[in-house]
Amino acid sequence: VAVAFFGEGATNQGMLLESLNLAVVWRLPVVFVCKRSGLAITTTNKESFGASLLRRARGFGMPAVSMSGHDVERVWRTSSRAVRRARGGGGPTFLMAPVHRPDGHFLGDPLLRILRDPTGQAQMIAPSLLESVTAPGAAPVDRLRSLSRVVRSVTTSVLESARSRHDPLTRARARLPERAAE
Repeated sequence: VAVAFFGEGATNQGMLLESLNLAVVWRLPVVFVCKRSGLAITTTNKESFGASLLRRARGFGMPAVSMSGHDVERVWRTSSRAVRRARGGGGPTFLMAPVHRPDGHFLGDPLLRILRDPTGQAQMIAPSLLESVTAPGAAPVDRLRSLSRVVRSVTTSVLESARSRHDPLTRARARLPERAAE
């Protein structure tokens, strides 16, 4: 069984759409996993999707299921069914997992676009973060380091967002090499 992970932005790209179609036509043992964070790098879902991703996948003739990407047990149960179906010759399955994206979309992404509402988003992810900090298994020091990285990311993003509200031309000129600024 092949498992393909991608973000929802990829569902607007021809390569993925062709892959979904051929997987159904050829009854390939593929589990497509869409990690839905609400953004396709800089574009929100509302700005780029005309229909639900599940309906799109079902339009190709495959089962499509949504599951919380934060619920490990549900992810395990749902993906296990999809893998059994693929191994049994039933063809591909599309799984959509709404998730919070704690980092940028690419190396160097400052996360500014993702944390448009840092306070609200922090409240959304706090329960799962606190659960991971108090869960048995990992050493408390490791859990606190992980939580500290998330807090640092949120804080940095809030500060960068506040700084970017100043005149963007002044900021852009400050980053240009001396000759280009003349």
